[in-house]
Amino acid sequence: MGVAPGSYHEQALHRWGEAYGRTSGTLHGGEADPAGAAGVYREVLLLARELLVPLPGRAARVLELAALIRPG
Repeated sequence: MGVAPGSYHEQALHRWGEAYGRTSGTLHGGEADPAGAAGVYREVLLLARELLVPLPGRAARVLELAALIRPG
């Protein structure tokens, strides 16, 4: 997108990788309790805002998708 990430974005990208790993593990057979799943979901929403909201062409759609109560 032609935007150089700052240190703030570098930290968010690192946290995104960790959250993605937890989410991926759950999706591929790991155990998940409702509270843990809700916590990871909240973290993913926060990280999506931190990483993508500054990208004006994609931010509105990303937030719209993240707000779905029952994604399909």
